[in-house]
Amino acid sequence: MVRTPGHMFVGYYTDSSHKDMNFLETTMIGDVNLDDFFPDEQLDSTMVGKSQNQMSRITFDKSKEYANKKYTQNKEGIHSGKLNYMFLEISKEVRRRIQPIGK
Repeated sequence: MVRTPGHMFVGYYTDSSHKDMNFLETTMIGDVNLDDFFPDEQLDSTMVGKSQNQMSRITFDKSKEYANKKYTQNKEGIHSGKLNYMFLEISKEVRRRIQPIGK
């Protein structure tokens, strides 16, 4: 979990040595106006006629792009210990006990 002033997003490692990270803006997954996050790209106007799978992929990719940008912009604060910033790594033991909703 990554916290910046007024917001949180999810981070995850993409390798077993925990060196490579990627980030995900979960509020962008699902029914979202992408123009709110990328106003210069006018993405919503290009979505007409896209399949559910295409839309899911686009919003997933854009949510990663957005969160990675936010991480880069706030990286110094996130790892500084300053108030309102945090990088919380959840241990394997805790992750083992996390269950999906509905289980």
